[in-house]
Amino acid sequence: MAISNPLVLLPVNDDNSLQDLYDEKLFEFKQFFSRQLPTTKLFYAKLKKLKQITEAYLELGGEEVFMRGVSVAYQQYNSPDVKSVISIFQSQNNALKLKMNLSQSYDEIEQTAFQMIDNYKRYAECWPLIDIPENHRIKISEELDEMSLLEALSIFNNEDMTSFEEFNLLSVDNVLYKEAIRLSLWLNFEKNV
Repeated sequence: MAISNPLVLLPVNDDNSLQDLYDEKLFEFKQFFSRQLPTTKLFYAKLKKLKQITEAYLELGGEEVFMRGVSVAYQQYNSPDVKSVISIFQSQNNALKLKMNLSQSYDEIEQTAFQMIDNYKRYAECWPLIDIPENHRIKISEELDEMSLLEALSIFNNEDMTSFEEFNLLSVDNVLYKEAIRLSLWLNFEKNV
């Protein structure tokens, strides 16, 4: 698809080269995808914009970079054990973020962005669907940091609880319970895309 004015997307001039501008844009998008909560609607919009920038880059004479075939082996989320599921997610998530940061082409970024969404979906589906209280103040986009999650998990395990089935014993103020609500909200949001 021909871009009507590719210089609008990549304003090349004497101070910056086409390659430098494109690399800078790729870096910005990779940072976005690595830091943002994966949501289909938002990721599609960002990928569409990156596709336009890539087409402008190619139209201005940039060289196409092909996928290198870096892959991340999927681990199965098939354990009822909360600790195992969180561990698998953190491992997969970190591997995908690394893959995103190493990506050098639109195709690699697109593929990794979709893998990030899929990984998040598979993780969220492991958690119990919680009836969402009307007065909740939980935001889908406010993920728990890993340390808070691991601390709450440690307390959960110290109370001789290990599985998602035991979440019904948690108070509504419990961090893990709130995380289950947040992930339930995320799944509902994704179903409406």
